[in-house]
Amino acid sequence: MDISEAQIDMARIDYPSSSFEVKEMLEYCRCSLDESLCGAMCLSSLFHLPRAKHTELFTHLRRCLKKGAPLLFSVTDKAYEGYADDWLGASQMYWSTFSPAWYELTLQELGFELLTKFKEVKTFLSAPETMWYMLFRTPDDDPVSFSS
Repeated sequence: MDISEAQIDMARIDYPSSSFEVKEMLEYCRCSLDESLCGAMCLSSLFHLPRAKHTELFTHLRRCLKKGAPLLFSVTDKAYEGYADDWLGASQMYWSTFSPAWYELTLQELGFELLTKFKEVKTFLSAPETMWYMLFRTPDDDPVSFSS
């Protein structure tokens, strides 16, 4: 799922046997049934949603995820809200994020359990970029099994 039709078109080329939808993530979660998702990933996407909506998104994800289901997402290393002009062909790109510590505290307050977090520093567009990957799960005595 992605809000960008161009991103979905590229994904369909690379993964022709997979299913993709053009949707906005918060609206998708608002309309999803309770415990209807086996897991969720928000990679390089969460920071394009206004941060005033982040708690609402995580609240809906908590409701939609099955017991013991994983939630993996990436965030930048610093809180920021603003626009970048002419970013990778887009006339303007919106960025909105809190600090990694905010996400850790907020998700735990919402009932998620932090499993692990990983800090990656890499070069992106000739500049260093720091990204945090955080893996949580919804609580359950019998977590969802991913083994076959």
